[in-house]
Amino acid sequence: MVNFKALIYSIIHGNSSLHPSGIANRVFCPAAKHSLWLVFLLLPFLLGTTSIPAQANEEIQQHLQTLAKAKNFREASPPANAIIAMGSGAVNALPDIVKLLDHPEFSVKNSAQTILTKLGPLASPVAPLLLQRLQAGSSSVRLQAIEILWKIAPEESRSDIGPLARNDTDFNVRAAALPAIGKPSELAEIIRKDPSENVKKAALKLLSDQQELAALLKNDWDPGFKDAILNRISDRATLLELIAAGPSVLRLEALQKLPSFVVAEIASRNADPMVRRDAVWVVADSAILTRIAESDTHAEVREAAKISALGKRTDLKVGGMDCKITQQYGPIQCIVQIINEGAVAYTNIKYLVGDTYYAGMDAQGETKRLNATIEPGETREFDISYTSLSFGNAKVQFRLMGLLKAAPAKKQN
Repeated sequence: MVNFKALIYSIIHGNSSLHPSGIANRVFCPAAKHSLWLVFLLLPFLLGTTSIPAQANEEIQQHLQTLAKAKNFREASPPANAIIAMGSGAVNALPDIVKLLDHPEFSVKNSAQTILTKLGPLASPVAPLLLQRLQAGSSSVRLQAIEILWKIAPEESRSDIGPLARNDTDFNVRAAALPAIGKPSELAEIIRKDPSENVKKAALKLLSDQQELAALLKNDWDPGFKDAILNRISDRATLLELIAAGPSVLRLEALQKLPSFVVAEIASRNADPMVRRDAVWVVADSAILTRIAESDTHAEVREAAKISALGKRTDLKVGGMDCKITQQYGPIQCIVQIINEGAVAYTNIKYLVGDTYYAGMDAQGETKRLNATIEPGETREFDISYTSLSFGNAKVQFRLMGLLKAAPAKKQN
């Protein structure tokens, strides 16, 4: 008769690629990966280490039967929560829970997913079954499998999930698989080549390598995405490289991320007059600007410093606005007033569009640019449209974020 305890013990302790605790830290080959799950499920019983009473097995089967009969979330939640509360006592039923992922009732399949994710690593024995679902024809099944695997066996699943981030036909699946991409250069390549804006944004949130981020700025992005990339750059040396290389619009953005004393030093001492010229737009200290306006050796720098110093005294603000929300989720149109009460006209105004919720939720907003010239003493109205992710009872607010470029005021006759 085969001594199963000795056999499994020798497998576990005779292979250096397995974790000392006896649970595989890495699976040896693709074939073994999808077949060893039975061994892991039966392991506690073969070694005689399980003490789950028959009553517990009976109880979980009752919960599963109740869950399978549910018609909505109100009926599905109690048995699902009861199974989650059993913790390790639910391990015996893991294959049955996986079967419920294909249940025709959405509340049942969603509850099965919740059970597995809440059990976390306790559910890792069924990871091979979920890995098989990555090859399913339905994108929703693949997406569901990825979301569960990230919770129960992230490291063991990484190599199988990774290819979906590059090649899957569904952008939601590609976005969900992105954490499997470990190399910054590969994330950057996905940002450059993936056709989906959602995937690009998801990849950008995962990319922290400063040099890769700086290299992305060389692409011809729309202003909003370029801002998002720049917001990910925090390393001062990388910002200084961007400032040195230009172009002017990018340089202005990078300068605004530096401490004020660094910007003042660049505006005063940088060898490139065009860098000094752009830096004076960001300098906040009017005394420094006045000194530069009087002493810089380059005419453009002196002129820019004079205009920027004047601009610090200009009160440019958002006036009244009239907004129309056309549907619960979707386009919002607003007529917004920008008021220039000072002596200098501005162009390229950067402002924030945001949602303020009645329910006290956090505001969500997006930064936009307004290419316009507003003369001294002028009030102008702008018709602005954007897509809201808020509820229909949201209030919309606009707030000026920065003034990127000033123009001389018209001379009074």
